[in-house]
Amino acid sequence: MNPSKKSLTYIIIGLMFIALTVTITVAQENSPCDSYMERAEGKTEFPYPDYFGAGEEYLLAAGCYEREGDQEKAEEAYAEAAQKFKTASQNLVQGGDYRQAAESYEKAATAYESLGEIQKAIETYQLSLSRYRDGGLAEEAQRIQGIIDDLEEENGVLPTEEINYTAIIGLISLIALFLSLSLLILIAMANASSTEEESEEKEEPKGLGEPKTTKKETTETPEKKTKKKSPRQRAIEKLRKKYKP
Repeated sequence: MNPSKKSLTYIIIGLMFIALTVTITVAQENSPCDSYMERAEGKTEFPYPDYFGAGEEYLLAAGCYEREGDQEKAEEAYAEAAQKFKTASQNLVQGGDYRQAAESYEKAATAYESLGEIQKAIETYQLSLSRYRDGGLAEEAQRIQGIIDDLEEENGVLPTEEINYTAIIGLISLIALFLSLSLLILIAMANASSTEEESEEKEEPKGLGEPKTTKKETTETPEKKTKKKSPRQRAIEKLRKKYKP
């Protein structure tokens, strides 16, 4: 073989190998899951956003990422799907389309369920139930109620009505207990005060009180009584008076 032709063959083979490598790399970087995400983002653009369609694309992307083992991106896609379906439901209710609004809430609930957020899933299923009832769709409402009951039973979650009722009963019981204790304390204090007053009255001696004042009470000191003079002293005084100049 001509050396020039041989070198040209090697060059072509090398270029083909490089092209194949680039193709594989690009294919790995741009998985079909990313294409779902791109389509979902495109459907939310104005002036005519399609939130329901965007939610479906995000659900497809989430399932794709799960199959590829990329759980982080799958959770991100599920969260986006739930948000878009809820937005679509609000818009559909305003337009009077209760069936599709209920379906949107139902799909949002399944996205929350996939994320493991059971309480949010139940709350969103309840929104779906309300929209089915508003639209007069009894069979669909019954189906959603069954899903809610199963979720509550499997995860040990009390129904919302029962939770509220239990909280109210507990609050009333605490208030009644507090009032009862307060009343008992007040009664005990009143009885103790009454008993103490009665015991003090019994222990007080009779006749003790304020001292009575006498009719004639004086602070003056009694005058000293003069002593009787002897005959001799009287005689001397008599002589003094007699011979007094």
